[in-house]
Amino acid sequence: MTRRPARFHRLAISAALALCSLSIPEEGASIDLPPGFVSENAFPDASFELPVQVVFLPDGRKLVVELAGRVWTLLPSGEKWPTPFLDLSEEVRSHHDLGLIGCAIDPDFPEEPWVYLSYVAEPSDTTIVLDQFSRLTRYRFDSEDPHVADLASRQVLIGETWAEGIPALGYSHTIGALRFGADKSLLVASGDGGQFVHADSGGVDPDGFGPGRTDRSEDIGAFRARSIDSLAGKILRIDRETGHGLPSNPYWNGDPLSDRSRVWAYGLRNPYRFCVRPGTGSVDPDDGAPGVLYVGDVGWDSFEEFLIIPQGGMNFGWPCFEGTYVQLKYDQIRATAAGNDSILCDAGSNAENPAPATFPTLWWHHADGEQSFPSGWVGSTAIGGVFYTGDAYPETYRGRYFIADHVGGWIRTIEVDADDRVLGWEDFATDAEGPVDLEVDPITGDLYYVSIFAQEVRRLRYEAAPDSTEPELADMATRCHPNPFRSSVTIELRLGRETDISVELYAADGRRIRALAGGRYRAGVHSFEWDGTSGDGRRLPRGIYFCRIRAGGREACRKLTME
Repeated sequence: MTRRPARFHRLAISAALALCSLSIPEEGASIDLPPGFVSENAFPDASFELPVQVVFLPDGRKLVVELAGRVWTLLPSGEKWPTPFLDLSEEVRSHHDLGLIGCAIDPDFPEEPWVYLSYVAEPSDTTIVLDQFSRLTRYRFDSEDPHVADLASRQVLIGETWAEGIPALGYSHTIGALRFGADKSLLVASGDGGQFVHADSGGVDPDGFGPGRTDRSEDIGAFRARSIDSLAGKILRIDRETGHGLPSNPYWNGDPLSDRSRVWAYGLRNPYRFCVRPGTGSVDPDDGAPGVLYVGDVGWDSFEEFLIIPQGGMNFGWPCFEGTYVQLKYDQIRATAAGNDSILCDAGSNAENPAPATFPTLWWHHADGEQSFPSGWVGSTAIGGVFYTGDAYPETYRGRYFIADHVGGWIRTIEVDADDRVLGWEDFATDAEGPVDLEVDPITGDLYYVSIFAQEVRRLRYEAAPDSTEPELADMATRCHPNPFRSSVTIELRLGRETDISVELYAADGRRIRALAGGRYRAGVHSFEWDGTSGDGRRLPRGIYFCRIRAGGREACRKLTME
């Protein structure tokens, strides 16, 4: 594969961050968490069939979404309401990765008691096996029975008919998560809807296109992600009441129902899960600033991607690029069925593909951690996560972004600054048994995740050890201050137990320049000062450096800026 040229880089993040690595646990191992954390079945008296999401209501109730099309209400006590909030199983096509995928609560709940749902719809002609479309609907809670939906309130925002829906061909990467922006606009994730067993440039799904189905102009396979005249392979931004595009969207053309008027970002393969960073964006929808999006984009045969989308109109390169490389199976091939040369990988920017491709923030290979950034990360299905906004966890986790990989079974935390630059990361959990959704309970402050392999919703709770003199102490917490620095920086390491540690410094090109500490250290707080010199005492030039810290089998990296 060919590496993407330098002009596509958006962030000047250093390869030194790639020095951090993490081993993959053996199959069958139990979940491993930092000391003080406990994983428990959040609803031990309830059972679910292939759950994919948990949603929190302000009054303490939860909704649990099942892939087959059912949504259950869980009372604050954890009791499962005997009848579903909503059962769309007759309408939802549930097979392989298809089904009911996304759910969101209206930002003005309970005054506006709407629940929004995204799913792959079953065509009226059920003999069609591979081809279908995605739909977005909303329902109100029933005023007489507050735990179920008012079926009469149903409103279809996208996909009333197949022709108006989002193309969904094959068994995977179709519709995804739903989130609300700071301005209460509804953000919708959609995959490219193409085949995944081979490179799909169109012409392989004859039952999916034609009168009463998806328009034949979209029979271009994965290249739908590259065209702003398709709803597939996108993050959409729409009005929550009508499903219309908004005039402040980047490709608004005056028609609120046109595809391009609803596009916020494109060039995505399968942005299955994403979130809006808390505290970002404008409350005025006319400003076109719903907030900064943090996205996990599921890759194809090589790489997973973590993307940061600070503004509308950005193109993330699929199918021409995967991770940091040119995707050779798509490079310079023709969109055969539609004969549309303007969206090919070698065609450059044009009316259908107006923006240059943007580099992912982080990426990881399916099998070879040496090709990942950070190095050592391995997994096969990126699960975009959530920012931890509670106060139930030790201080080191507050404000961090939690991200997961479904096949890799891990959960990690990423530290970012106010300008959405990655400062470092730490491993958090291994063998999480197929995480597909991460959420924070706004009442307890605990992180919840859905394990589809165990078919459970799990709560990750922090409880300090009884003999701990510092209840806020994590297994390994790090802080670097001041940062940026001029003369020296202090690396502060807090240990929850006695263990072996190493503290090493690396240049931006990955060269190891100095070891600050190594050996066995007691539980407690330890400080190490770096004066900006190399191991032989030479003063180093101003720039970016990285501190790699290992303790008790855990790792963290911190970016240091010397001014």
